[in-house]
Amino acid sequence: MKHLRYIILLLAVSFGLNLSAVAQDSRNRVTSTIIADGLAQLPAQNLATLEQVMSEIAGTGAEGVQQLASMLGPSDQGKNAPFQYAIDGLTSYVTQKGREAQCAAVKKGLEAAIAKCTDEGNKVFLQDQLNKLTPGSLEVKHAVEDLTAVAANSRAIAEFRDKVAATPAKKQSALLLKTLKSPDRQLRNTALELGGVLSGFPAEVCKTFSKLPSAAQADVLRWLGNNHDSANLATVLKAIPSSDTELATAAIEAAGKIGGTEALTALIGQLSGSNGDAALAALTTFNGSINDGVLSALKTQGANIAPALIGLAGQRHITAAYEPLTALLANDQLHAIAAQSLAAIVTEGNFTDLLNRFKPYPDNYYSLLAQRAGKEDIAEIVKAAQGANKQEAIAALLKVGSSEAITPLMSLAATDAANRDALLGRALTLIKGTGQANLSKYQLYKQALDMKPSAATVNSYLAALGTLNNEPALNLAAQYMDMKANDLAAAHAVADLIEKNEPMQRGANVREMLLKAQNVFKSHTEDADAGYAVDQINTILPKIIDDPNAITAKVTKLSAEEEKEGFELLFDGTNLDKWTGAKNTYVPIDGAIYVSAQYGSEGNLYTTKKYSDFVFRFEFCFVRPGINNGVGIRTSEGVDAAYEGMEIQILDHDDPIYKGLREYQVHGSVYGIIPAKRYKHKPLGTWNYEEIRAEGDHITVTLNGEVLVDGNIREACQGHNMAPEGEKQNPFTVDHQSHPGLFNKDGLICFCGHGEGLKLRNIRVLDLAAQKKPAKATKKRK
Repeated sequence: MKHLRYIILLLAVSFGLNLSAVAQDSRNRVTSTIIADGLAQLPAQNLATLEQVMSEIAGTGAEGVQQLASMLGPSDQGKNAPFQYAIDGLTSYVTQKGREAQCAAVKKGLEAAIAKCTDEGNKVFLQDQLNKLTPGSLEVKHAVEDLTAVAANSRAIAEFRDKVAATPAKKQSALLLKTLKSPDRQLRNTALELGGVLSGFPAEVCKTFSKLPSAAQADVLRWLGNNHDSANLATVLKAIPSSDTELATAAIEAAGKIGGTEALTALIGQLSGSNGDAALAALTTFNGSINDGVLSALKTQGANIAPALIGLAGQRHITAAYEPLTALLANDQLHAIAAQSLAAIVTEGNFTDLLNRFKPYPDNYYSLLAQRAGKEDIAEIVKAAQGANKQEAIAALLKVGSSEAITPLMSLAATDAANRDALLGRALTLIKGTGQANLSKYQLYKQALDMKPSAATVNSYLAALGTLNNEPALNLAAQYMDMKANDLAAAHAVADLIEKNEPMQRGANVREMLLKAQNVFKSHTEDADAGYAVDQINTILPKIIDDPNAITAKVTKLSAEEEKEGFELLFDGTNLDKWTGAKNTYVPIDGAIYVSAQYGSEGNLYTTKKYSDFVFRFEFCFVRPGINNGVGIRTSEGVDAAYEGMEIQILDHDDPIYKGLREYQVHGSVYGIIPAKRYKHKPLGTWNYEEIRAEGDHITVTLNGEVLVDGNIREACQGHNMAPEGEKQNPFTVDHQSHPGLFNKDGLICFCGHGEGLKLRNIRVLDLAAQKKPAKATKKRK
């Protein structure tokens, strides 16, 4: 439940506080930036990304909780769902074992938020979240509910409780013992429950045990087990050999709950008989260590040992069983289960030894390599998949849980038609679980579909395309609406992509896709969801608008004026030949660069040339809300351009998630140095024109003809780009951080990725420094 809630509840917001009181992380990010960067990675595509984002948000502690709580608007307006989900997800995250310190900080933040909250509806919500962090609160509540339900379930039970309460203490035991013979199971269990508080009552029950009906005996055995009554274990063990299945099962379960050497020996003795399944289940959850008992049985029973006991050694990870289990590998009847358990208990110290023992058995050998799944292991499996042990190797590769197997799986699928569907199916599972950007996933999905697998596999990939939230995925899915075996899956993907992505809701081609999908749904009357899908499209169609910006030229050229001035075209709409860096997340599509790069220096795209003084022009388009990117100037590769150079913000600061954003973070700002004039962004999907001019220390940023920044970086920080010696904060910069690269004379220009959903086009630069260089004088001949 919590795992599912994490996936759907991730959202983050930012809110400004005094910098001296704001948390920072290893990237020098303040709380508002930590939350904003987390948002750029949401919705999370896998659990690893989810855990990272939630960990970072939880790391902001009480302050972060108060920021989230401050975003709650009037509760009667129904607009608080995203923020409630965020807080609920955060409290669920910190209740996990090992996060006690974070839980305490979040609790403190909730208490502070409740104290400031004036909206009764919001206060109730926040109080509910605080209650989640109170140890035992839910358990107590559920226990009370359970007892209340039992009391209200039957009038007879209520009357019986009253009768026992009214009976003198000395006679209560006799009344309860008599009640155990009642045919009403609920009444019997109520008697056992009430007798549990009476001294000596369990011993009296065991004395009369043999005289009770078998159904009542089973109730007593379960009661003894639930109370871990070791004093009366003899009664439990005596009932284990019973021919009554219910009675024997109840005794076995009770023995497992009570534990102890005698119970362990008795349960192991039942593994090879008719009670084997029940005994195995009890040993799997046995109260206490079973290691000694299992090891003793493994060594003494030899070839007559029960396979279930061998499997138990693996299930309970009894590493000391390694030697006795290896001795069973030569036994044809026990080899398979012994190999399985050995793979479960193998350690780093004996891994190589086990590999050597498995060499005569290819299925075990390659399966063990798949379990470790290092690069060399996967390479060996792939090599074997092309030789005599092909099937064993492929079976092992299909078990690999590492993303390192994606490329080998795809490569093998391309040449192995017989196993193509299985290989692509495993690849799809692994791709979904990676933190790759949606555009990278799209490229892999397209590669798989180009192999023309079975219709079922195609439909699986089409369903995955429907979650990627980008235009390439939409165009690819739409192509399959003409294929009868895939049209329904393709139509669902098309409808989902358009419905969930407002920027895609424009253009005649999109309208045609929707109408085509609707016709597909109408033709599939056998599909229970088809009728709902038709209605779904009817709600989307009115939203489709014409957008002249949607059609762009495939190839961009400089204007005659720019060509005359000496501008250089850095992106012509077709290739990234003049760029280096993360080209896998900056991909040319339909005349523009589609950006899916995540936060960090590895998500940057750099020019191949350095520039000092220049005019940099480009067009950009926000495809989804809350986009965060930037233009790094005079920077180096592999560093944070905001500090080791300069970063000019590209940010959809109008999105509600950026409420309270700091002035030096808005679009166009020289990050941390010169705040920009706040610009009201145009609607999503609109192309914008921006120019950045850098001449010495003077920086000018112009957006759609409006000047946002016109300032001197040296004057802005009074010449102090670094904090005073021995000080952590720099009082001369607006973000109070040191910017060691601020006064770089030259460097690369780059785009700094912070998430998916930005488009870029018509990128060009004018090298002012090159124009200022005097021409070389020619020597006059004498």
